[in-house]
Parts: sequence; C-alpha cells; structure tokens
Amino acid sequence: MTTSLGYGSGVALTGVVLYNLLGLALIPVAGAISDRVSRRPIYLTGALVVALSAFPYFWLLDSGSTALVWTAMALAVLGGAVCMSSLQATLFTEMFGVGVRYSGMSFAYQLSAMVAGFVPAIATSFLVASGGASWPVATLAVALGLVSAIATLFLPETRDLDVSELESRSVEAPA
Repeated sequence: MTTSLGYGSGVALTGVVLYNLLGLALIPVAGAISDRVSRRPIYLTGALVVALSAFPYFWLLDSGSTALVWTAMALAVLGGAVCMSSLQATLFTEMFGVGVRYSGMSFAYQLSAMVAGFVPAIATSFLVASGGASWPVATLAVALGLVSAIATLFLPETRDLDVSELESRSVEAPA
C-alpha cells in the first residue's frame, strides 16, 4: 500500500490492527448466530458480501483516503473473516460422517490448496497485464465469491440434525 498506492507506512498496519480487533469481537457473534439460524445462510452471506464488495473495496483503496481504506478493510473482515472463516471448521466438519471426516476434510483442504494456491499469482499477473488497474482483480474476487455462494447452495442443511445423525452419515467400506 505504501509503494503502490502511496499511503503512509502506518495506514496498513493500523488498518490491519483495527480490522483484526473488529473480527475478534464479531467472530463469536457470527458463530452464535450460526448456532441459532444455521451455518449455511451465514456462510452464503459472507460469500455474497465478498462478491458484492469486491469492486467497492478496490475503489475505496484507490481513493487516497485513509478513512476509506480502513472502511475497505472493515468490509473485507465482515465478509471473509466473520461470515466465512469463523464458520469453516464447523461447517466443513458437519459435511462428513465420523468415519470419513478426517479424510473428507483433508481431501477438500488439499484440493482447495492446489486450486486456490495459484490465485495470488493470477491476481498479480492481472495487475501487471492491466498496468496496475484493480478491476481485473476485483472481477476475480467477484467470480470466486460467486463460486463460493453457488457451492454453498449445494451443501446439505445440518441445522436440525442431531449429532448422532451426523455420525451415522459415515461411509462403510470393506476392509
């Protein structure tokens, strides 16, 4: 931010500290709401916030205003960290029965790391190819937010399931 956008060296650090404090306060709230409402709609909300706030996020970063940069960081924490990251462990755990939970989670994690691991390089190449314009990266963020939202719609609802019902969803395989 200091080199490419011309902000003072303390702007990013202060913003990161502020939005981490905001996330620290709001993550338990999102977890409590997901316990009452369900994880799927909260996660879906986060994915849609990511998709809908991508362009405004970069517009705010490009504004030259420290207050607007911090607002952009707050948008990022509300969408990504609070609504999505805070629920991932529980949401993903509920997708697999006890007998395959570790393998299922590990497979999903490794597959996503293989695919998403290239996103920073892709975003960087978009920035270079566009001469530093942020719209290609914002478009990528919109696409990823929409993919997450669509995938979330296909997740089974676990709100009213008893823990024993989750455990019985294990796959039996011959030894």
